[in-house]
Amino acid sequence: MARSGKFSIVLAWINTLGGWEFWNFTAEKTHGEDVSNVQEIQRDIFNDWDNEFITGSTERDVLSLDAAEALVVRSQHLTEQQIDSIKNIRRSIKVIDFVDDFTVIVNKGSFQFKTDGEKLYSLEFTITYPSKIIQSQ
Repeated sequence: MARSGKFSIVLAWINTLGGWEFWNFTAEKTHGEDVSNVQEIQRDIFNDWDNEFITGSTERDVLSLDAAEALVVRSQHLTEQQIDSIKNIRRSIKVIDFVDDFTVIVNKGSFQFKTDGEKLYSLEFTITYPSKIIQSQ
């Protein structure tokens, strides 16, 4: 996922009027991964001393987890009017990585878009791709 381009990513979203808007974000992206819903167990390794404790058996294990690719998206320099339009992506009910054709989730609390006194602005926020298939035990 996140194959849109070396630096650019084209996102499309439903605006507040129900129409589609698009923007090519051309600044460098930061790649990461969100891991959540980790289900762990802890064994009593003292229960069977000869087989579990002495052989170095695992005391804790992960039973399952959720993982998804996360991407910090950054814009090129923008005017205040462009920022005022694009920042509404955080209110959209549907956002798509247009090139790769994946629906993504916008982290609503991750927006940064203005610094007082500047004439050119940039926008930064995090998107999360669909969950990866992870084996569980």
